[in-house]
Amino acid sequence: MVNVTRSVGPTSGRELSSPQRGSSTDALASRFELLKSEIRRVAWSDEVSEAFGGIKSGLERKGERIEDFDAAVAAHALAEGCVLVTANLKHMARIPGLQVEDWSEELEA
Repeated sequence: MVNVTRSVGPTSGRELSSPQRGSSTDALASRFELLKSEIRRVAWSDEVSEAFGGIKSGLERKGERIEDFDAAVAAHALAEGCVLVTANLKHMARIPGLQVEDWSEELEA
């Protein structure tokens, strides 16, 4: 069984909270509500904080940087023992212990 972790990104939140015109806002909000009802979300826990700190410090010791948002998403997956599904393999594959899968090619087929 694969654990599914969902984290709402800053882009999704910004799009939902900013004033926009047209029916696309309603459609986006509707899709967002569907996702929230279907996919389990995980709170920021002490385990996530520990994983976040380990990711940031581990990469910085090697002279590599990672954006806080990328580290936060990865920390959630690590803390929950989940596979992270992302097309951002360049950044995420550097994180020790993180299981990463890219489904974007499957969607394009």
